[in-house]
This record gives sequence, structure tokens and C-alpha cells, in this order.
Amino acid sequence: MAFALAAVSSGRGHDFIRTALLDPLNALGETFRAKKPAWQEAEVERLFSLALTRQDSWSEPRIVSRAEALERVARWNSALNCDTWRGTSGGTDKAVCEAIARLAYEQGGVDFSAGLAVIAVASGVCEATAREAVRRVHSRGWLRVIETHTASTATRYRLLIPERFRSQSEQLTPKLPNPIDASTGMPHDIASEDDLGGDVARWNAIGKPAMLAWRALDDLTPQPVEAVAAALNISQTAARLRLLKLERHGLAVRRDRQWTRQHVDHELLAAELGTSGKREQQVQRLLAKRQARSTLRSLWSSAFKCFQEHVQKKGDDSSAELPGWVEQSVPKRILSAWTERLRCRNHQSI
Repeated sequence: MAFALAAVSSGRGHDFIRTALLDPLNALGETFRAKKPAWQEAEVERLFSLALTRQDSWSEPRIVSRAEALERVARWNSALNCDTWRGTSGGTDKAVCEAIARLAYEQGGVDFSAGLAVIAVASGVCEATAREAVRRVHSRGWLRVIETHTASTATRYRLLIPERFRSQSEQLTPKLPNPIDASTGMPHDIASEDDLGGDVARWNAIGKPAMLAWRALDDLTPQPVEAVAAALNISQTAARLRLLKLERHGLAVRRDRQWTRQHVDHELLAAELGTSGKREQQVQRLLAKRQARSTLRSLWSSAFKCFQEHVQKKGDDSSAELPGWVEQSVPKRILSAWTERLRCRNHQSI
């Protein structure tokens, strides 16, 4: 695969890969040459297709320093404005992307790890909504899963810029993501109006689409509905509805069909709309779940050690009994799996 990727990156095609692997002097193709011609053709096509896919995943020079990695994340963050984020789902997807950019920047590169609970906290949505948003962002080409989650590790992602936006992104100034606590998803030192994951931007408060319209306005220069619609790439009707919502809550003012951004205390507004403290509650639930998982892992680790000792004693003394707390704490199917694991270990050691 590495050879195929290098060949495609240098502009070579099927014929070059096939010829190189069929060369008797090339030890890399020893297994390849032992197969039938039909298999060889299928394998060349498979390698070439995979290499093309990987090359298209933001094909750029290899990152050689942390500074370059952070610059790549900042450019990805600025490239988000090239895409169109329409409707409620679009606002959610934009919030999730901004949260992802912060997490990636905090971890120092385009490859990063994040659990859905952390992404949900950072973007101000529930986990189910975050899961669907990540799926949509992945299908739009902004993200790739490179390692799925396990019982003890989070999913690992890679930031990508879709091919249709790469030329535009090269002309943009990299935009540094706002700082964030990568372990909980809580932002650091960020104005509430700049955070789509804030309590006031939740769906049952102002909403993320309306907050995107608030961002498109200016504090001093009045703007018509047409300008806001063009900035967000949405219809004028959709832009007008968002602006009217902002006006109802004092976040925008209209004069002669021109709109100007207004500032209010977002924490007070969130309290008025009933969403104050929602993010903090999410964080507390996240920490409680982590503590529960940690306690459960410790319990099961002790239970396994006790079960292992019981199996060893049972070999010498058939009357040995498993402690009751182990049977109460661990399901029977897990005990059966442990029995099989220990049996395999003993078999391998013989």
C-alpha cells in the first residue's frame, strides 16, 4: 500500500504498479507474482483505488513540525466558511466543526481523539445530535475516522478539506480556533457570542442558525436582508426569519429595512430562555460517567484477579468456591469468557 501511494503521488498509474510488482528483482512483489493473472489485475486495481482515495484526503506535504500542524488546523478552521451551512442541521454541523477544530488545535494536529460526549459539550448539543452531526460532517468530506473507539479509548479523527474547497482555502488567512479544555469540551476565555455551543445558542433558546446570522451583522454598518442572506448563502426569507428572532431578543435592531447587531448579556438571556447552566450540567454528567467507568474497571480488574486465583485453586482443590461478591458483580457471560481466556492461556503455555 505504501508503494502504491508513493507511485500515485508521483503521477504513476496502473501499469507502473503492475510492472514493478511483476519485476523478478523486486522482493516486494514475491507474493503478487505467485498469484494468477486475474487476481493480480484485481489487486492492482484495489491498490490503485485505495491510493487515490488516500491521496485525495488533503494531499499536502508531510507535516514535519508542531507549528505546521497547528497552521494546518487553523487553515481547516477558516476553510469552514467556504461551505454552506443551511437550516437547523447546518447550524448544528457548523457548531460541531468549530468544536472539532478547537479540540484538534488543543491536541496539536490534524489527527486527534475525541469522544462524542466531549464534542457534544463543546458544540452545545446532546450526544445523539452530535453523533448525527459528525456523520453528516464526515459525509461532506470534512472529517475521516482513522480509529474507532474502544472500551478505553475515544474515536480518532483526521481533519480533511474537501477537494471542491481546497483552492479557496489556500487564499484564506488561517483562523486560530478558540482555546478549549480537550478533556471536557469547556471553552476557555471565549466571548459567549463567538461560541455556537453556548447556552444561549441552544435549539430551545436563540438557536445556532440565528447566531450565525448575528455573526454576519455589524455593530456600526447597517446591512440589508440581502447582504445577510448572501453572507450565509441562504434565502432572503430564511435570513429575515433569523433576523426577526434576533430582534425579538434584543440582539439586532432594524432601521429603514437595514439591520445592525446589538449586544446583550448572553448569560441573562439564557437564564430568561431557560437554558442557563445546560453546558455545565452536561460536563457534570460527563465527569460522573467517567468516574463510574473508572470504578467499574477497578472492580472488574480485582474480580478477574480473584477469579484467576479461584481457577488455580480449583485445579488443586475441587471444593474451592468463587467468592460471592465476584458472582454478584460480574455477569455470567463474562465469567464464561474469562474461563475461556484462561483456558487458552494455559493451552498456549503448555
